[in-house]
Amino acid sequence: MTPKSAQRHILKRLPHFVLFGLVAAVYLFGGFAFLDDKVTDSRYRLSSRDASGSLVLVVMDAASIRDLEVWPWPRNYYADVLDRLLAAGATRVAFDIDFSSRSNPDADATLADALARSDGRAVLPVFQQITSENGEAATVVTMPLGQLVTHAALASINVQPSADGTIREMWMTFQSDEHAFPSMAATLADLPYASFDSFDIDYSIDPGTIPALSFADVLAGRFDPSLIAGRQVLIGATAVELGDQLATPVYSVLPGPVVQVLAYESLVLNRAIRHAPPYVTLIVLFFAAIAFGPLFYKWSWAIGLAVGVGVCATAYGIAFLIQYLVPVNLPFVPLAFLVFLSYGFSILKRIDRQALRIFVQSMTDLHRRQLMKSVVDSTSDGIVIVNHEGKIDAINPAAEALFGAKSNEAQGQQLSWLLPNSDDGMPENGTTEVTLQRADGSTLSAEVNISRLKLKSSRHRLERRTEDRDKFVLTLRDITARKETEAARQKAMEEAIAANRAKSEFLAAMGHELRTPLNGIIGFSEVLDAGLYGELNEKQVECVRDILQSGRRLLGTFNDILDVAQIESGKVELREDEVDLVEIVESCGRSFEDRAADGEIELRTVTDNGLPYVWGDRQRLRQVVQHLVSNAVKFTNEGGQVTLMANREGGDVVFSVTDTGIGMTPEDVEKALAPFGQVDSRLARKYEGSGLGLTLARKLTEMHNGRLEIASKEGRGTKVRVVFPQDRLRPTPERRASTSPGTDATASPSPAA
Repeated sequence: MTPKSAQRHILKRLPHFVLFGLVAAVYLFGGFAFLDDKVTDSRYRLSSRDASGSLVLVVMDAASIRDLEVWPWPRNYYADVLDRLLAAGATRVAFDIDFSSRSNPDADATLADALARSDGRAVLPVFQQITSENGEAATVVTMPLGQLVTHAALASINVQPSADGTIREMWMTFQSDEHAFPSMAATLADLPYASFDSFDIDYSIDPGTIPALSFADVLAGRFDPSLIAGRQVLIGATAVELGDQLATPVYSVLPGPVVQVLAYESLVLNRAIRHAPPYVTLIVLFFAAIAFGPLFYKWSWAIGLAVGVGVCATAYGIAFLIQYLVPVNLPFVPLAFLVFLSYGFSILKRIDRQALRIFVQSMTDLHRRQLMKSVVDSTSDGIVIVNHEGKIDAINPAAEALFGAKSNEAQGQQLSWLLPNSDDGMPENGTTEVTLQRADGSTLSAEVNISRLKLKSSRHRLERRTEDRDKFVLTLRDITARKETEAARQKAMEEAIAANRAKSEFLAAMGHELRTPLNGIIGFSEVLDAGLYGELNEKQVECVRDILQSGRRLLGTFNDILDVAQIESGKVELREDEVDLVEIVESCGRSFEDRAADGEIELRTVTDNGLPYVWGDRQRLRQVVQHLVSNAVKFTNEGGQVTLMANREGGDVVFSVTDTGIGMTPEDVEKALAPFGQVDSRLARKYEGSGLGLTLARKLTEMHNGRLEIASKEGRGTKVRVVFPQDRLRPTPERRASTSPGTDATASPSPAA
């Protein structure tokens, strides 16, 4: 390599050396510590381990506080628990409890005796606290009472939060001005003099796998001694009300004793995590800077991004695998930061190069616009010139008048700025109709003739095109008047469709919102009326029955509304079969007998048992009969008469309902047949109703190719006839004549009233 080429090689990589230096400085000064901690937490979450089980946690939980019914607990409780644990075979019993203050002298003496009997197998905690004396900070060591210390080992349970307030690191030894104590974790793990000063707790160890017993159970002897035999024990507070709660990664908040056990488990499972030496990270960063930095210049942004993501993902995977297999934490964030800084720097350089290309292109476009302007300004038709990118190069004066916009406003805009529906690209050559967007916001319709022009690629050294480009010339002519007429017609059609859709959606929504609560109201009213929840007094029975009647009436009305809407939308399909019309008429007559009797109305049913079957939907035909009979009974005065008749007239089968009610004028008949039509008379207003009965009956009859006829005189009654044509009839065996109360059975058709 010649000196000049070596110099170029170094200069090419110089920016990446600078980036390496910046990232290395931030790393060495701890700038990435917070982010790296979060990445380490994610690695904890991806793996899970069980505790060794060699240490049992005796918890001072909320249940123990409740069961023992006293607080603070007498120290003889702790003495009893210590004796029971040692008797059960515990190899060591440690306390995470403050015994620095005096309590009842007898209780203190009892605990001291128990510690003496432990033969050195008990561990008591010490605390190191920062206090202020004479305005200066000082470290104070809080130790158990002197009479307790004599026969017990001492261990520090101090913890030091990290920058984010969580407990991550545990020291092996805690040093004060006068004392040095091993940590509780190091003491229990028998490693008070390890080769390392501190370690990170492995939070991939599941706290739920730590064996635990309740303090109250141990005190009462309610535990299996085999759970303790050969194991160490730590006694500590886990109840929230006792306040020993610590913020931790992964598990949010954990009791202090649980954190101590996790630190112990990290040691005994050889999961005490240490950080890799800084020089290892610096070496990795240096090679990443000189290896990937220059390559980002050569790759496209998409390939560079994919490589950057791939490098980071690989680095994360390697760091995760190392941390999982051996307790070493490799920093990940500095490498990821360096990779994407190099990628971003390469993107900036690409932007600079692209800016130069855009400038050259803009100059070329300027010359082309000047050439085209002299050609198109003289024509009377509106002309728009569009480049291969779909952008407007120029418009002539006629187009300016057509669009209401100046040429300099349109230049460089996408064609959709003038033609809103042109986002899908330029149409093929030919004539078409489009909607133009004027600068003032108004629109007009135009006939557009489109011509395609081929532009050869340039031979300039900066040209990167390998194919020719197209330009389009659009010639426009105003056809607004014709399109406005078409648009008005289309708008009316769309509004009608939208209105119909809105009605259907409303009815569908109301079908769910009303039917469900109505069915609940009716069902519970029936339960109350039947006395299933206890006897009701007379007034309550009356109210419940009013509710039941009103609910049924409202449900029936709403069902009628939905039926009419479904018929109008064509969503009702008939389930056709051979239907016995006589059976339907007689059944409906019987169902209205009580209602007619309540109104002191005579209800007669006259049928011809020799009638053929009708080809139709049994449920829908029953609806027709029920609506007609209901209307007749409702609008007939006391002492009146309603007659149901099913007979043969010529080749047709006819069902009719005749009443002596209020009657209607010819105008009232038309109103009654309309949806929601109500006859405006004094008697009609006495009764509730949706006005859909006759409408629904007529529509269902017409769906069966039948017809509904009404003959009525005001004050003289009404006769409604439903006629089914011959093509709807099916021959049937002759019925056996029968007569029942209120029913006349004849062998031949009855005359029409």
